[in-house]
This record gives sequence, structure tokens and C-alpha cells, in this order.
Amino acid sequence: MSELYRVAKANARFVLRFRASPGSREDTLRSLTRFAQPAQSPASNYLADWQPVRIKLIVDAGRSGEENEAEPPGEAAVKEVLVELRAVKPARPRDPGLLEVPEPTFTRSAIDLESIF
Repeated sequence: MSELYRVAKANARFVLRFRASPGSREDTLRSLTRFAQPAQSPASNYLADWQPVRIKLIVDAGRSGEENEAEPPGEAAVKEVLVELRAVKPARPRDPGLLEVPEPTFTRSAIDLESIF
């Protein structure tokens, strides 16, 4: 991620799509902040700063209700995670108070029209 950040222009978009881990949804969302500079400890030598802009949880169509339902589906229903990150240049200070994590949305569709460049 550091090398991608180094060659990226300011506000560059980076879209990650990966299979959901069997752990809790909160663990998955918390792990996404590790790419942001405000989440780094002072001793870390990681210099990149990727801000999570959008988080979409793709759920099993057979196990969920309507898209963006008020009551999120259970942990087992989430199949994939799609995350859009934005390169923040210059990097922000290492202050957890500056960390912004968007609320995830839920969808049954594997097609993400917002990721089309």
C-alpha cells in the first residue's frame, strides 16, 4: 500500500474487493483503518494515508432482506467486502481523532456501478 500511495496522485481512488472473513463485521471494518495515517502509532514507519470513503458489504441474496435495510443481515450473510479508499496528500497527522470511517451499506448485487471509472 505504501508503494501505491507513493505513485498515486492526491485524491486517487483505490477500490479493494475481498472475501469477507468469518470474524465479526466490526473486526473487518476496524482492519480497514490500518491504511490511514491517523490510525498509526508514533513508532510506525508506515507513511501512506488512505482514507476509507465507501464500504459496501455484499450479502448472500438467499439470506438477506431488502438492500440497505434498517436491520443489517447477520454476520454469516456477508460474502464480500468492497472498500473505496482515497489517497490523502499530504498525509494527515497521527491523531486517532482525525480518523473517519463511513457507515457500511448492504447490497445483494455483486455489481458495483460506483466502482466504474
